[in-house]
Amino acid sequence: MLPKGFCYAREYSDRLIDSLTTATHSYSYPFLAFDKPNNCESRRQQPDTVGKIVVNRNKMNHNIQMGWQCYHHWQCENLYKVVSVLHGSLYRRWRRQFGTRMGISAEAKHAMHVTAFALWLILFEIICGAIPIFTTPRSSLHTLFSPFESYGYVGALLLYALRFASLLVLPQCICNMLGLVLFNGFREKVKLKAAPLLAPLVCYRIVTRGDYPELVKQNIKYNMAKCREAGMENFIFEVVTDKAINVPSLPRLREVVVPSTYRTKSGALFKSRALQYCLEDDVNILQDDDWVVHLDEETLLTVNAICGILNFCEDGKHHFGQGVITYANGDIVNWITTLSDSFRVADDMGKLRFQFRFFHKPLFGWKGSFVVTQVGAERKVSFDHGREGSIAEDCFFSMIAFRDGYTFDFIEGEMHEKSPFTFWDFLQQRKRWIQGIYLTVHAKQIPTRNKILLGLSFYAWATMPLTSLQVFLFHLFPLPPCFMFDFLVGFVAAVNLYMYIYGVIKSFSNKYRHVPFTVPTPVHKLCVLVPFRDRSAELQEFAPYISRFLKRQHIVHTIIVLNQTDQLRFNRASLINVGWYEADRLGCDYLVMHDVDLLPLNENLNYSYPGIGVVRHISSPQYHPKYSYNKFIGGILMLTLHDYKLVNGMSNKYWGWGLEDDEFYLRLRDANLTERMERPSNLTTDRHNTFRHIHDARLRRRDRFVIGNQKKMSRRRDRISGLDSVKYYIAARNLVRIDGDDGPLISVLNIELQCDFTWTPYCKLPLSAQTKL
Repeated sequence: MLPKGFCYAREYSDRLIDSLTTATHSYSYPFLAFDKPNNCESRRQQPDTVGKIVVNRNKMNHNIQMGWQCYHHWQCENLYKVVSVLHGSLYRRWRRQFGTRMGISAEAKHAMHVTAFALWLILFEIICGAIPIFTTPRSSLHTLFSPFESYGYVGALLLYALRFASLLVLPQCICNMLGLVLFNGFREKVKLKAAPLLAPLVCYRIVTRGDYPELVKQNIKYNMAKCREAGMENFIFEVVTDKAINVPSLPRLREVVVPSTYRTKSGALFKSRALQYCLEDDVNILQDDDWVVHLDEETLLTVNAICGILNFCEDGKHHFGQGVITYANGDIVNWITTLSDSFRVADDMGKLRFQFRFFHKPLFGWKGSFVVTQVGAERKVSFDHGREGSIAEDCFFSMIAFRDGYTFDFIEGEMHEKSPFTFWDFLQQRKRWIQGIYLTVHAKQIPTRNKILLGLSFYAWATMPLTSLQVFLFHLFPLPPCFMFDFLVGFVAAVNLYMYIYGVIKSFSNKYRHVPFTVPTPVHKLCVLVPFRDRSAELQEFAPYISRFLKRQHIVHTIIVLNQTDQLRFNRASLINVGWYEADRLGCDYLVMHDVDLLPLNENLNYSYPGIGVVRHISSPQYHPKYSYNKFIGGILMLTLHDYKLVNGMSNKYWGWGLEDDEFYLRLRDANLTERMERPSNLTTDRHNTFRHIHDARLRRRDRFVIGNQKKMSRRRDRISGLDSVKYYIAARNLVRIDGDDGPLISVLNIELQCDFTWTPYCKLPLSAQTKL
């Protein structure tokens, strides 16, 4: 039985870190002084060791051992010359600033849709004669009408049978109508209810036969990038295949090859067999409170879908969930199959959403993609239900879960897939579904009361073409009582045809949405200054996270790690002074002093340009997890390069830990900058969940030693040293990519500070004190 987790093999970790300590180019640069872990116990929690990924089971601590790549100084110089491309347009900027006043809001779109739906229903009732506007009601004309005399007994019975058969779809149409009317299907953005960093572990499971390995690899790369874009931290991808496809060796990626000799207890076949293999004790690496997102090999994630999944998992009220799949994305290969699948989009937004939101039960079943399951519940329900549960395994699974009392919910957001490329493939797909659902409806282990609506929906498929045909049959072969048949068949025909219209609107609206021209606007650039020494674990978690956080706010930024490599005590203020010169060289117009062990969790924390004369303290005393006194300005402080230079930066006399922020507050006050200090307010979070403090005092002890006259010097105002007097030497500039090829590229400065021993003799610790750190 495999342990419940992953970890890099120790040998690989040792080779990796050894390779980082020296440069491999003909001219080398000193690099970061990394802490080489002897074993996995050096992390905050000891993970289990099986391969290559570290999964920390604490929901707030999921750390992946990440690969690092070093790029040399000449690459750094060229990279920073690239001009940032404007990502938005004037129209989008107006929409963000003015909201619905500059465009049609989601609520307005939904109101227009409901109005159009109502008019469509009225139109069909008029055509069918249920609403007699232009003609005399047929019910009065045919009061004494006998269909048996006009059509004969066989003809009349056949016409009545066709009428009633067309009404089998009535329950489905009612649920579709309620789902489309009661819920807004035009939401443009799914808002996160909690920070992505706090989400539980999510495993994206892709089941494939292995016939198209390049497609799988390409889509995995795309989907992993989308997860990072959404700010997701606690995730892995798992490819389950019959034939090995040799996916890349990445920290968050795992390939599971199902042995040809594997057999389930009940003889499950096809996809059910592969899914059941993942649940075996010696294969499963997930815990019961983790989550699995089931994807097809061609499924593409969106940020909205990921946010919806995170909200569903964080909520944790239900065991299973499902969202919407659209098919008109990218190049359309086959218009006939794509337009046919538009009904499925409306079906998801209609009855599927209605059944999950109102009843939290799969009354009509569910489909096999964009399915989110809790691992513990999935293992109890299982996919091992014999051959009859192997054709439409998704529908059979939902019925068993329904029988066992599990609950379901609808997940906001949309994923993208492709319709079958040929019409023959389309027919074969539908044939397989019909066979599988037929077996599900007639399965003995599923109670009849649980599959009544599924059975009606299944048999309605065969009669669905009759619903539109009845509109014409009613005029040619009227039957009493006319009003009831006229109204019901008109309603069914109108709903089914409108489903195609709605599905086309939802599927193609994003593909052909007009994008206005872009106009140049001023772009501000942020430099994130990170004072650093011997904090490699924190940096590996901080850099990817803050980069994705800033990208979600559309902040043009550069991360500069100010790595102190000398033998002196740590001097945060002097490092930030050095960082100002580097930020000025790179063209930044504002900076943020950012502790490497403080991660922002609330998406409403503002990292945008503050403007000259404004200081923004993001980690304010109200929300900082540790410090609450009013004059505290540590943690995360933002201001322009102009204002930092105006106060002559920070004092250089603070060696060791603490007090440099308090002295900098006095400099800001003297320049009247504290009067316009901005601090976050009215957040939905508090000091316990606005930030995450990742510093481990047991592993990283702070330098709190007081040597000689240090206490006296620290309490005295420094009006001499500052930005213009910092003495340093940059031993190397390196570009480092964290978290694989798609991770952020950060600038690392190896800085050797210089100390005036006559002024601050406490800048170096005695040997007796050094051994205690």
